[in-house]
This record gives sequence, C-alpha cells and structure tokens, in this order.
Amino acid sequence: MAGWLRVVDGIASPLARAGVPADAVTVGGAVLACLSVPAAATDQGVLAGVAVLLSGLVDGLDGAVARASGSSSAHGAVLDRAADRVGEVAAGVALVLLGAPWWLVLAALALGAAVELVRAADRRAGRAARPATVGERPTRVVVGGMFALAAGVTTGWSSAWSDLPWAGLGAGVWAAACAAGLVQLAAAGRRRGSGPGADRGSRSGSGSGSGGADEPGDHLG
Repeated sequence: MAGWLRVVDGIASPLARAGVPADAVTVGGAVLACLSVPAAATDQGVLAGVAVLLSGLVDGLDGAVARASGSSSAHGAVLDRAADRVGEVAAGVALVLLGAPWWLVLAALALGAAVELVRAADRRAGRAARPATVGERPTRVVVGGMFALAAGVTTGWSSAWSDLPWAGLGAGVWAAACAAGLVQLAAAGRRRGSGPGADRGSRSGSGSGSGGADEPGDHLG
C-alpha cells in the first residue's frame, strides 16, 4: 500500500504543478469507465476491461492531486463519490453486454452500494472509519476489469477456457466480495459498539478531490 501511494503521489505532483484540477481527474476516471460500455457492446472485452482498470487507477489520483495543489473541497468529495458510482454502473453494464446475467450484476451493484452506505452513515455520525474489507471499491474495480478482460482475451480460443462464462463469473465474484464485506463491516460495528467511547471516532473523508483523510479502499493498491 505504501509503495502504491508513493507511485500515486509521484504522478500527482507533476499534474498539480501543471495546473490540472483534481475534479478533472475525477471526471476523467468516470469517462474512462464509461468507455467500457461501447467497447463491450462491440464485443471488445479486452478494451472494456482495460478501460475499467485504467479508470480505477485514475480514480486513485484525484485526492493526491487535490492535496498537492491545495484544492481540497467538500464539493470534490461529493463529485468523487458520484463518479465512483457512475464508473461502477458502467462496469456492470459492460459485464452484462459481455454475457453476465443482468440480475447478478444488479445484485453486485446493490451490494457494493450497501458497503458505501454503511461507510457514509459512519461519516455522517462522525465515527471513525471501520477497517477495510474485501468488498471495497478497489476490489470491485479489479474484479470487473479483470473478468471483462478475460472474456475478451479468451474469445475465439479453441479450449475449455473460452467456454467459461467469464463475465458472469466476474459478477458473481463481485457480489460475493461485497456480501463478505458487509459481514466484515457488521462485525467491526459490533466490536466497536462493545468498546468504551467507541462511537466517538474522528470523522473520515474520502480519497477524493476533497483531499481529506482517505476512506479504506479509496485507492487501488
């Protein structure tokens, strides 16, 4: 994680010096994710997967750019979370276009949104962020991107690998990871609730254009 953050800061510093707004980086990540939809619609699974993965990498830059340029803002945090949701829906649509059952993708998106709602409730209540789980956004981005990529790479192969429902498997792994993440969050909440003064943690921000403290799993790494 520390190594990844050094890489992010190394890329963010020249962007900040060049005057690139953190909000532009946020929007750029969402646009990249949206490009996965037309790619998947034309059976270009490789391009769809690459677009999703690149969007996740770009998403990790906006908070670093905001900190480096001193442009942290509450508006940036809201924009980042909105862009994250748009990007995940785009990745889900891409999986459906590549053959995943729509209901399974919908379940995966709903479970991922539930993870984010738990963290949003903690922020609103001023509680410290719960530990990172297996259902955080980086996991969702990597799973969506890698399985879309696999669906594209194996197209046309004369082997059993090409017969696997890669997009559907990706949606299933996504949903399972988020369900497990919710269980972990619930367990962390119970542990915190049993401790003295447990709900009086510091307020956590997003790893977004706000430049505040990072929520677990805001950055890939």
